[in-house]
Amino acid sequence: MKADYPIKGLLDLQETTIRTVARGKKTVVTFWTTGCARCSRSLDTIDRYSTFDRCFDIEFISVCCGDEISGRNTVLHNLSAARAQNPRTLHYFVTQEEKEHLKVAYNFTHVPYYVMLDEHGGTRML
Repeated sequence: MKADYPIKGLLDLQETTIRTVARGKKTVVTFWTTGCARCSRSLDTIDRYSTFDRCFDIEFISVCCGDEISGRNTVLHNLSAARAQNPRTLHYFVTQEEKEHLKVAYNFTHVPYYVMLDEHGGTRML
């Protein structure tokens, strides 16, 4: 299991961790930033996958990396109502400092970046 770092709910600001959210479930985690043009398309992709019948047992988590509250507010403003209310995709954000810890923990250097976690928290790269 990877180290556990805090993530905050994009909609409610509640703090949790990837480990807590993913516990006992296959989970796809998408790391992205507001300044990345490809990242918006990656969010559309995970939203689409979350509707597939064959993905019914997979949790989808999007983590907006390195953005403070102003970045969060920009994302919320641009977040479509359908995407924000998709119960199969959970949206979180982390600060720049937390992003650096997550980059090491999940071995990513660019965004968008996807990680698949198995039910036990083991990492499967996508």
